[in-house]
Amino acid sequence: MTRELPEGVSELFQISIENGYHRFINLVSQSRHMTLEQADKVAQGRVWTGQDALKLGLVDALGDFDDAVDSAAELADIGDNYQIEWMKQPLSPFEMFMKDISGQAKLWITEAMWGSVPEALQPVSQQVVTDLTTLGNFNDPKGQYASA
Repeated sequence: MTRELPEGVSELFQISIENGYHRFINLVSQSRHMTLEQADKVAQGRVWTGQDALKLGLVDALGDFDDAVDSAAELADIGDNYQIEWMKQPLSPFEMFMKDISGQAKLWITEAMWGSVPEALQPVSQQVVTDLTTLGNFNDPKGQYASA
């Protein structure tokens, strides 16, 4: 931002953040059978590894996707008679356009890499292919991404 927030807006943001934090701490304390003080002591805006979260009692077990599905089926008491159906949100016109463009560019660059691109430029071409592949994998329904 290049200018100050209007009077009271930053206070409103702070109140909203604190409210969200308190709701989170309440949820953690209730679902993990902790006191509010214990949950607050563990939280404090930190991010935990899976192993640390397990030691702190924030998770029951560690596992992969299949383990999570098995656990959900057990909690739902549905036995082994289920199947996983992957739901995909339809692409928006803009997403279809970007996918098409990135696919065409990737194809052109890949063909060019093995053809007329000078050997000195091939690493750059490969990086472009990698970047376009990454771009083609963006699928957040809200279109929100972070970059490192």
